[in-house]
Amino acid sequence: MLKILQGEVILLNEAVTCVNSADKEAIAGLSHRLKGICCYLVIQIETIFCYPDSKFELMLIVQVLQNQIVVVLDEV
Repeated sequence: MLKILQGEVILLNEAVTCVNSADKEAIAGLSHRLKGICCYLVIQIETIFCYPDSKFELMLIVQVLQNQIVVVLDEV
């Protein structure tokens, strides 16, 4: 399951990279997608991170999550 979520986070990272930083609707949609992934990982995004409302914040959170998944997979 974690490998599947890792793939989703990679796809999300690619989508965030491509989104226009002025497109608030697209950023909100990608933030919602991030929240869904965090739900599967049993992470309450609001308690760990502020809910991202900019491309920069969203990109940082996705990259941190991506790195943490790699760390966990290396430990398993």
